[in-house]
Amino acid sequence: REITSDSMILAMGKIKQFNKSTKIIVIWDHNFSPGIAGLIASRISERYYRPSIVISLENGIGRGSARSIPEFDISLALSQCNDILISAGGHPRAAGFSIHESNLQEFVQRLSHIANELLKDIILNPTILIDAQVNLSSLSSETIKFIDMLRPYGEGNPEPLFITPGIEILNITRVGINGQHIKFKLKQLNEKFDAIAFNQTDYSLGNGDYIDAVYKLGTNRWQGKEEIQLIIEDFRKLDPT
Repeated sequence: REITSDSMILAMGKIKQFNKSTKIIVIWDHNFSPGIAGLIASRISERYYRPSIVISLENGIGRGSARSIPEFDISLALSQCNDILISAGGHPRAAGFSIHESNLQEFVQRLSHIANELLKDIILNPTILIDAQVNLSSLSSETIKFIDMLRPYGEGNPEPLFITPGIEILNITRVGINGQHIKFKLKQLNEKFDAIAFNQTDYSLGNGDYIDAVYKLGTNRWQGKEEIQLIIEDFRKLDPT
């Protein structure tokens, strides 16, 4: 976790050179570990909604992990750079490759050109596809069992997403080494549920606030008990007026 945190800080520092007109993010460093490059690329792609590539350098060789968005086939883009890559493989949303460090500048120029052409008329804002609007009173262990029948989740079969409007925050606590996650106790009418939002930087929420919440369903096991937990993917704070 500490290595990941340090790498994210390093990555965020490198990303400062990009702006809203940037269509693809490519960063590299000798201090990026190949083992977590994919995780860093995924977090960058989610945060900025751009195809993102993180490259670990060692002994003149770069090992890259790429994560992308639905609008951009990263595997196809890499295939157009095959002549300067040592190896590459993957699918439209995630790929890996290796490259000589001496070819990095040309690699970035080519990918930037490809991304600028393919994404020039597209407004890059994330879209959340919600499966159903539900009240908290409709959630039960039977709901969890039914959803589990839909596994395995992955490309082409995403995990179901639900939205519940007008949920009251009874309690909110920051958790994690750096307080990067939020734990909630949420209420709608007479129903109360625990919830967690990972890597959430919104500090404006407080007890008594109301939100519209988009979430996945999970379970929290503690001291022999198993309870439903909402895994918050996104939320919107409601105007108190």
